[in-house]
Amino acid sequence: MFVIQQLKNTIAKLTGFFQYSYARIRNYYPCRFVGEKRSKETNTAIIIFRELGKSQLIEMPIKELLTDPNLIAHFHPTEALQIGSIALEEFIFELPSHERKIKFNQTKEVMLNSIPNFNSKITFKNYCFKNNCFDLSILKNTYPCKLVGGKLNRINMNTIIIFTILGKRDGHEKPLRELIMNKDFIEKFHPIDAIKFGFISLGDRLFKFSEIEKIESLKKDL
Repeated sequence: MFVIQQLKNTIAKLTGFFQYSYARIRNYYPCRFVGEKRSKETNTAIIIFRELGKSQLIEMPIKELLTDPNLIAHFHPTEALQIGSIALEEFIFELPSHERKIKFNQTKEVMLNSIPNFNSKITFKNYCFKNNCFDLSILKNTYPCKLVGGKLNRINMNTIIIFTILGKRDGHEKPLRELIMNKDFIEKFHPIDAIKFGFISLGDRLFKFSEIEKIESLKKDL
């Protein structure tokens, strides 16, 4: 019985290893992020992308894109990371300057502690994805890592990401700044998690830099 249990444990570990290592090879993303622009009419951010295999560009307000988690799932996680940083500019910097940091911290708290339903019913906008095979393809994508929380390192004021691997209860921790520098690692997370990483990472750097400026200014007055 002991030998059989050891064999089962070994098989489970090997299966987990292959799931973790080759998820990014199997995953398929029918959208390609091209860039962004500002709408002259509304002064809002427009995300420009195209469907895989097609040259026609699609333009969508970022606020509209972010209301459709299933559409976000059509983008590669590294591209979702870029969209997340654009989202910060759109949602935070339209506010009065004295409200920005408060709103960012509130949004960050929600992002780190809310777990979206990645398997909700697919509901795309009318002008996107008339071919249903694209819709079905993303349901086969697998993501071995999952964001489950976060905390602040009080020493350097950096965000620590807490995540699980292959659904196990054990929580792993990694500084967000290190995480986003590793593209291979980012690919292990769902695009919605990657959007959060992009949003929080840019906000952390911007507001931390602002605080450092204030400290340096106060030092000069001493």
